[in-house]
Amino acid sequence: MNLKKIDENLAKGLNNFGLIEPNILQSDMFSSLKSGENWVIEAPESSGKTTLLVMHVLQLLKKPEGDNPRALIITPSKSDVLFLTELFRNIGTYNHLRVYSVHDNSDIDYDKNQMSLGIDVLIGTPHMINQLFGSAGFNGNTIKIISFYKTNDLTAPRQEIILHRLCDSILKAQRVIWCENITEKIENLAFRIMEEPKYYEQE
Repeated sequence: MNLKKIDENLAKGLNNFGLIEPNILQSDMFSSLKSGENWVIEAPESSGKTTLLVMHVLQLLKKPEGDNPRALIITPSKSDVLFLTELFRNIGTYNHLRVYSVHDNSDIDYDKNQMSLGIDVLIGTPHMINQLFGSAGFNGNTIKIISFYKTNDLTAPRQEIILHRLCDSILKAQRVIWCENITEKIENLAFRIMEEPKYYEQE
């Protein structure tokens, strides 16, 4: 894919997946996301948000490193967890990042044992990620990016409390909210978990 300063392995993975040219959202936001600033990104369904999320993480992390997760992706459902995990495997073929997924039907003891072998990206539902961070002793200082996928579905009060708690314990990470509509709840969440968020709205 032809984007300025794109990681070579990411570009190869995108090309093999059949993504040759960036769409409008990807052209607009790929370089801006690399800046490390906090973003709220509003774009409709089928606009390329999910692919851009994966591109951003692969571009930021580039290759396996260390034992603790460096990217955290929080998503509302098991089906979203599995979809994102598969997309990382397809696009990230040449980056070889260690992607691990958890959801509310996961076995937490098994997950902790597997993750102790070393991971780069953790994808999961709020409840399970909260349990893991509360019991597995992860070093939050290694997290570089927290992405909130389908955030319109993550703003139920009980889930919001979990998101607040996680962000309070991970201070330095870039935060990106992906949504289809910037609602009052989205704005309140951004105000609570972000410093100086920027907004992108695709018509």
